[in-house]
Amino acid sequence: MPRAVAASAGAAVLTFGLISPDAVVAERNVQRYERLHTMGIPYLQDLPADAVQALDRLPEPLRSCALAGVERNLTGDKPRYATSWSKHRARELLAKRKADATVSSC
Repeated sequence: MPRAVAASAGAAVLTFGLISPDAVVAERNVQRYERLHTMGIPYLQDLPADAVQALDRLPEPLRSCALAGVERNLTGDKPRYATSWSKHRARELLAKRKADATVSSC
C-alpha cells in the first residue's frame, strides 16, 4: 500500500508539472477574451512565465498590460540553477516582441 501511495503521488506531481496549470489558466482567459471581450488584467499580470505564450496572442494594449507584470517577474539577477525551461522560452519571446512600455491604460 505505501508503494502505491508513493507511486500515485509521484505520478500526480509529474502530471501537474507537465500540464503547466498556469499556462492552462492563461489559455482559458485568452479564449474567454476572444469570445466575450472581457479580461481581468491584474490577475494575469501575476501569472508566471508559463503563461507568456498564451498572453502573447492578446491584442494590444491588453498584451502589453498582461505581459508587463510577467516581464517584471522575469527580470533580476538570479542564479542559473533557479531558471526553468518556461522562463527561458518566455524571455526569448519577450526579447523578440517586447511589451509596449508606453501603454498606461491597464
